[in-house]
Amino acid sequence: MSAEEKMARGRVAIQTLQEYQKAKKTNDTVNLAEISKKFNPNTKEGEHFLNNYFKYFGYGYLNDPVELIPNVALTFYSFHIMVALGFIFVLLFIFILVYVWRDNIEKKKFLLYIGLWSILFGFIASQMGWIVAEVGRQPWIIQDLMPTIAAVTHLSVSTVQTTFVLFAIIFTTLLIAELRIMFNQIRKGPDNLKK
Repeated sequence: MSAEEKMARGRVAIQTLQEYQKAKKTNDTVNLAEISKKFNPNTKEGEHFLNNYFKYFGYGYLNDPVELIPNVALTFYSFHIMVALGFIFVLLFIFILVYVWRDNIEKKKFLLYIGLWSILFGFIASQMGWIVAEVGRQPWIIQDLMPTIAAVTHLSVSTVQTTFVLFAIIFTTLLIAELRIMFNQIRKGPDNLKK
């Protein structure tokens, strides 16, 4: 079935749902009973409507079939960067493990620096995975039923801003606490070297 056909059927499903909501709001019991049959999977009419129209509900929100295609290049390169970093982590772990077994890891400063700086690559790989998941699923929140353009919140802007500020304060406080603990431990140094 073409995208245009799915979009047309989705619009019929949206219109039917709007008619149902209008009949329910105005207490129009005759129309409400008639439209309710379309949402009952135990009736022929309901089975037909649910399988042939409501199944494509989300497509009714879209105006152009091009909206169905996610950003392929961004997803493609993000995925490859994520996988490449994963292989680099495995190789780095093997190198470090070999030197730990030989009991001379502290002599390999370059490997220690690479290990330290590879912490950043973990964050980059995580963000690349997030991009793959979020951009790759576009335009859907729920496949075929709810596109991202229909998934809007009824929260006010001030509510979202307040939540953001609270999270920023909490995580900044946790970051400061973590850095203090870490710097104190670094200043103390390893216990086994002091003996």
